[in-house]
Amino acid sequence: AELNYRSAFQLTKAAQASLYPTLTITPFSVGYIGAASDLFKPANLAANVVGGLTQPIFMKGQLRGNLKIAKAQQEEALLSFQNAVNVAGQEVSDILYNYKMSAEKDIYRTKQIESLKKAVDYTEELLKAGEATYTEVLLAQQNLLTVQLNQVNDWLEQYSYSVNLYKALGGGVK
Repeated sequence: AELNYRSAFQLTKAAQASLYPTLTITPFSVGYIGAASDLFKPANLAANVVGGLTQPIFMKGQLRGNLKIAKAQQEEALLSFQNAVNVAGQEVSDILYNYKMSAEKDIYRTKQIESLKKAVDYTEELLKAGEATYTEVLLAQQNLLTVQLNQVNDWLEQYSYSVNLYKALGGGVK
């Protein structure tokens, strides 16, 4: 988007420059392809000078129209560039927010795992004392395993956000 804007800007400058008289000396500009000595004959030079000086006068409307078109295309490219920057900024902001939320979730998940480890230990102690069944111990261990798997998924999510951030900032291949 930035390169498109730069291109449109330069095309606008070229359209503005076309409003001014020009003087070019080439065999092609006078319609003659021959010896180089013929290029500097007064008739050929006069045709080139008159054409270069009068073209902006006779084509003023078309040249101004081209300039307006170029300015409109430049404005369109600028808006496209601004939109691309806004979208990229929003994308990075969303990824950073989601990463932060995932990291905060990991803090609570760690506390939950600690509590469930204690629950498993207490349930095993109750089983030894004859106050609980083996099914209750298995249920406590199953709850612990489920939360540990959820924590692994949270870590995977954080790594995924890190990769997405890297890509959003221009790294890697999209």
